[in-house]
Amino acid sequence: MKSTKVLPLLLLACLAPMAPAGAASDAVRPPTATTERRLQRWYQDNNLAANGGMPPDFISRHDNLPSWTESLKVMDGFGINSVVYDRLLKQDANLATRLGEVWRSHDIPVLVDSIAATWAHHFGYDLAHPATKNMLTRFRAWGWDVRSIALQSVLSKPLGRGQGSYSMSKRVADVVTFFQAIRPGHSNLKIGIIDALPAKGLVSGPDGYRAAYLQLKNSLAEAGYALDFIMMDYPIDFALTGKVESHNGFRHSFEAMVEAERYIEEVIGCQAILMLTSQRGGQASADQWRSDVLAGLQDYLKAGGSPYQVYLNAWYPEPVWSTPDEPDPALNPNGATKLGTFRLVDEMLRAHEAGDPLNIKPDGVDRETFKRPGRNPAARPKKDES
Repeated sequence: MKSTKVLPLLLLACLAPMAPAGAASDAVRPPTATTERRLQRWYQDNNLAANGGMPPDFISRHDNLPSWTESLKVMDGFGINSVVYDRLLKQDANLATRLGEVWRSHDIPVLVDSIAATWAHHFGYDLAHPATKNMLTRFRAWGWDVRSIALQSVLSKPLGRGQGSYSMSKRVADVVTFFQAIRPGHSNLKIGIIDALPAKGLVSGPDGYRAAYLQLKNSLAEAGYALDFIMMDYPIDFALTGKVESHNGFRHSFEAMVEAERYIEEVIGCQAILMLTSQRGGQASADQWRSDVLAGLQDYLKAGGSPYQVYLNAWYPEPVWSTPDEPDPALNPNGATKLGTFRLVDEMLRAHEAGDPLNIKPDGVDRETFKRPGRNPAARPKKDES
C-alpha cells in the first residue's frame, strides 16, 4: 500500500479537470483558519442501483482486511441498509458476526439506513415496529455497536405512481410513532432522518424543507422527543453544475447547501450530516463519480460548509468496486474504487481541519496545490467518539 504522502498529488490530479458552474463564492461565512472539531467520516457501500444491492467485494473484503486497512484506520462509522439485513444477514449469522468482529476491532460503530418508517401510516405498518426491535436485538447478539438509525426519505420520498399524494402531517406522524416505539428501549440510540427536500429545490413555503423540519421538530417535542440528526440527501453535482429545477426554477448552489446545513443546526437544533455523492457521476463512471465528489466537497467546504459528519454513499451503477482502497487508479486493479475515494475524502478533510484552505479561488477554476510544509501526512487525529 502506498504512503498517504501521495494523496495530495492524487487529489490535485482528480480535481484539475473540473471547472464547476455552481462554484462557491465568499458570500457565505468563510471557514475559519482551523476548524473547531474533526469532521466525522462515515461510509456506506453502493447498492449499485438495486434495492438491497451491494458491491461484488462486500463479503470478501471482510476476510481480506489488507485491501482496505487504510480506510479502516480513519473510518468513524459504517452505514448499512436495512434491506441488506433482511435479504442477507438475517439468514447468515456467521457472516453478520464476522462483520461485527471487523468493525469492533477497529472501533467502528454502525448506522442503520432504515425504511421501517417510510409511508408507515399509508400502508398500515405495525407502528410498534417489532421488526426493528428484533433487528436491534440481533445486532447486539452479533456484536455490532449500533449507534444510529436514519429513517430513509420519510419526508421526501413520493408514493409510487398512481398511489396519490402523502401529506406532510402523515409523514411527520411516521417519524413520531417510530420514536415512540423505539426510543424507550434504546435511550442511547441516535434517531434521525435522511431527507432530499433541499435537493428537490423545496426551500420556503408549505412544501419547503424549512416548514417540514420545523413541523417535525415541534411534533417530536410535543411527544417528548428530539431529532438527533438530519442527513442531507443532496447530490453534490447539483451544485457543481448549477442544476435548475424544472418545477420551480430553483438553481442549486453551494450557498443553498450551506444554508440548509445552517438551518438544520441553528433552527432545528440537531446535527447536520452531508451525504456525499454524485448522481451524474454515479450514472456515468467511477472516475466521474470520484471527480464530482472531490470537487464538490472542496467547494462545499470553501463555501463555509461544516457538517457534523461527511457520509460517503452511492446508489447508482457506479462505482462498482469498493476495494482495494489504493487511491491511485493507475495502481489499482479495480480503478477508482469507492474506498479509494474515501481515502481521498479523508485527505481533503484533514487538510481543511489543519487550516489549509486548499488555495482555491472563489470561481473554482484555479485548483492550486496541497502544500503543507512541516506537516506529517501520516499523523491522523484521534477518532471522535461522540
